[in-house]
Amino acid sequence: MGEIKGRKDDAAASPASHGINIADQRAARRTRPWDEEFGTPAEDGAKPEHELRRGRGNTAASSASARGSTTFAALDIYHDLSEGTGRSTDRSNADPPGRYRVLAIHASAVVLGLATWFSATAVSTQLKERWGIGDTASGLLTSSVNIGFVVGAVLQAVLNMADLVRPQVLYFAGCVGAAGWNALVAAPVNFPMAIILRFLTGASLSLVYPPSLKLISTWFKNGRGVALGTIIGGLSLGSALPHLIVGAGGVGDRWRIVTYSTSILALISGVMVLAFVPTGPFPFSKAKFSLQTIPRLARNRGVVLATLAYCAHMWELYGLWTWFLSLYTDYLEVQEGEGLGGGTGDLSRKRLASLVTFGVVGIGGIGCLFIGWIADAKIGRCSASITALAVSGSCAAAYGPLSGAGAPQSLLIPLALLWGSAAVAESAQFSAMATELSDQDTVGTALTLQMALGFTVTVVGIFAIPLVEEATSWGWTTVFLVPGPLLGIGLIIALKLSPCAAKMSNGKG
Repeated sequence: MGEIKGRKDDAAASPASHGINIADQRAARRTRPWDEEFGTPAEDGAKPEHELRRGRGNTAASSASARGSTTFAALDIYHDLSEGTGRSTDRSNADPPGRYRVLAIHASAVVLGLATWFSATAVSTQLKERWGIGDTASGLLTSSVNIGFVVGAVLQAVLNMADLVRPQVLYFAGCVGAAGWNALVAAPVNFPMAIILRFLTGASLSLVYPPSLKLISTWFKNGRGVALGTIIGGLSLGSALPHLIVGAGGVGDRWRIVTYSTSILALISGVMVLAFVPTGPFPFSKAKFSLQTIPRLARNRGVVLATLAYCAHMWELYGLWTWFLSLYTDYLEVQEGEGLGGGTGDLSRKRLASLVTFGVVGIGGIGCLFIGWIADAKIGRCSASITALAVSGSCAAAYGPLSGAGAPQSLLIPLALLWGSAAVAESAQFSAMATELSDQDTVGTALTLQMALGFTVTVVGIFAIPLVEEATSWGWTTVFLVPGPLLGIGLIIALKLSPCAAKMSNGKG
């Protein structure tokens, strides 16, 4: 009995004998990254672990003093593993319950909020008649949105706004701004004023899209590729939504239905995220304003390669999304009297072109989900992205010449749907790469800067495609997009072969 008692006394004294103070233990446990996010327990063990993971706050940062102590590392193995390349066996590393409910709400909100992006493009035929402009000028209705997005994103990146302000607040403000500027296009304004309004719509949307990706990433660690794929799938469906409204009857003199309805949907979206999408249990470190954030990212080879690949991908994607309606409308006009749309009149032809365009843009959501799944569960981000780029590049190379040769719609529509599903599918993987390869206190800026550069590239492509069409024909414009996927494949291969690839998709690269 005496020996047993002595052992118990030794065990009780062991923390002090190893230089570990009980008060230090409690202080260290209270400064774990999630303690500020979920509240600090009055006593260790006052809350079960699943409650600590549930979350009800916003962003959190671990205490610098606690992080520097050996006690912190000893007591909180999970935190060290979650920032490295290994996997933790701690249950707190698992994605939390309720994450798919949040993802569903957030993705639905993104569908509604980003419908304003292509609201003018969807009725470009009517707006060309309204202002007496041609194809090149009508391209400004989309490219001005992208320019506004770039300017807004650059300002956010320079000011580190995405890492300093709650993403829900940024999202709500962006939706309100986009709804207001978009609705004013339906007012009696001239073409130059409409371009300014579209620019301001794009600047507002720069507060919506990047914060969405950062916000949903706080809910997913193991399934981040699928989660980001779902959000960007929402972007695809939202971008397609105006075309559906046109196809359902928003044509002719009723084009203002498209403008007003997309503005109302944007307002609803802002309220949904602000009220129903909290920050998850994997918040990124809270940043302080620093002019060195962008130079830090520029020195990160993995982030640079992923960003350049994103830019190459955007060359093709927004060429497709912006000009497919014109491309398909031209095809129907040439094929007048043959197949679908033949002899149905101008109004029905426009509706048919809008519905097909809705399918081509909207089906990208399925591609995002599929590529996200195989990236997370099977082959990793690099291999999944290369697969999608190869498919979309092949479709781009084939579609235009087949269309120009008068191929039947029974062949062109399935090919166009495959192209649409693949063209956006890898987009989420580039965003996931940015969250995994950048320092955790620069994730928001990394995403925003990636998008700013990518959308800068889209402006050039959108302007260039009508010039290619004038020199050749609409049928050959799609071949002009092929260098984007080819360059993207080369950059992702370089990333896959680099040491930093091990940081992605739980070591799958």
